[in-house]
Amino acid sequence: MTPTGAEVAEEFERCTACDACLRSCPAFAGIDSQFVKELAVSLGENRIDVDDARTAYNCNLCGFCTTQCPWHVDVKGLMVAVRNAYVKSGQGPLAAHTPLYVNRKVNFFSLLDGSSHKRKEYPEQVDKIFFPGCSMRAYRPEAVERVAHLLGDAYVMRYDCCGKPLKMIGETDAYEEHHGRVLEQMRKLNPSEVITSCPNCYSMFKPDLKFAKLKFAAEALLEEVDPSQVPLRNDLGTIAIHDSCPYRENTELIELSRKFVSTYYPGEKVEMKHSKTRTLCCGAGGAVSYANEGLAKSAALTRLGEAKAEGADTVITFCNSCGVQFGSSSMRTGVKVVHAFDLLSPSIPDYGKMYDRSKSVFSGVCLLQNLARLAVQV
Repeated sequence: MTPTGAEVAEEFERCTACDACLRSCPAFAGIDSQFVKELAVSLGENRIDVDDARTAYNCNLCGFCTTQCPWHVDVKGLMVAVRNAYVKSGQGPLAAHTPLYVNRKVNFFSLLDGSSHKRKEYPEQVDKIFFPGCSMRAYRPEAVERVAHLLGDAYVMRYDCCGKPLKMIGETDAYEEHHGRVLEQMRKLNPSEVITSCPNCYSMFKPDLKFAKLKFAAEALLEEVDPSQVPLRNDLGTIAIHDSCPYRENTELIELSRKFVSTYYPGEKVEMKHSKTRTLCCGAGGAVSYANEGLAKSAALTRLGEAKAEGADTVITFCNSCGVQFGSSSMRTGVKVVHAFDLLSPSIPDYGKMYDRSKSVFSGVCLLQNLARLAVQV
């Protein structure tokens, strides 16, 4: 259940405005130390304005700030609550978030992969569901097919989304309705396992999926793919694993990701300064890449810079959205970006080109046409 603004504000009575959360956050550097406490008071008094909302929408919702707070106050929860309040007031979300209505046939991901005209069709029953998530299915359909095949030709829920983009922008009611509908469709298929390749999808499904075993694809692939059956890569140099933000709340994924990489990559490995439960966001979290592209790029540069400082030639990510965001800065830092599942593939995609492709959806001759499509509920 989503806490009320008053409940969130009450928690922040413990906040001493010590500035630990703000100093730990690249997005909020330089903001007055009283900001978080005053924002909580404003929320409790139901007076969220556009400036408060825009600041809250600059938050990656990664949760690192809470790990730095001596009182463990949930700053991420505050930013989510402010977004929710802004939407409830009829003012939000921001116009830049229009493409993220994944509960509509026309949204960013359907424009990217051209699936808005495709009808969803489901079989009556399956044993194993592979849920790739929005990013991988929109950017990398070939990877979806390959992973599904490696998983024993699992049934792919190709055009479904867990709903997290709606939750990030403050559309809580729309999220709950959409998320519940996806879970119900899964339940009707009567699977024994649901496997997702996306850490965000895993995080969203973990509390709610009760009718089948939920697995992260890395675990399932370790069970299915013998290292002797795939050519181990030796062209990535020293690698560092980027722990995506959901790892902070699902710590079992941390050791699982390292086991996966160690199994399929024989080369040298290093840890970044901020890793595991202390990881930093790639910049795309919280839909910041839509609301503030410059801030998102800056976070990606910082993160890849950390990897380079430790001597890494390549950053391995298990989150395709992180890979795309890193693609905005990979060339500038000279650090290669690779999805972990590409360790099982003969070829490595160019995430820089993927990032450029994402921008092409809303540029040039496509801009007005696609904005018009998004403006109409299809």
